[in-house]
Amino acid sequence: NIFTIELKEELKYEELFLMKNILCEYKGSDPVMIKMADDTGDVKVLSASMFWVDSKNELSNKLEKQFGDKISITIKSLDNAEALTV
Repeated sequence: NIFTIELKEELKYEELFLMKNILCEYKGSDPVMIKMADDTGDVKVLSASMFWVDSKNELSNKLEKQFGDKISITIKSLDNAEALTV
């Protein structure tokens, strides 16, 4: 799976630090992609493998509980072209 976190608004340093810590709690082999907007449009950044996760519903729920409408999470299976938006 590819675990994509879309930042819908700018996060404070403390919030990014918390997000990093949450991702580290769910260490795994699923790549994490961070999607954000800048002046030229959408930018996607593939995180370092040390932040890859085991993309479980528990992780998605924890991130959404913590960050609410500030983020959107999509899990895309590499075996399947369909994506699951959480």
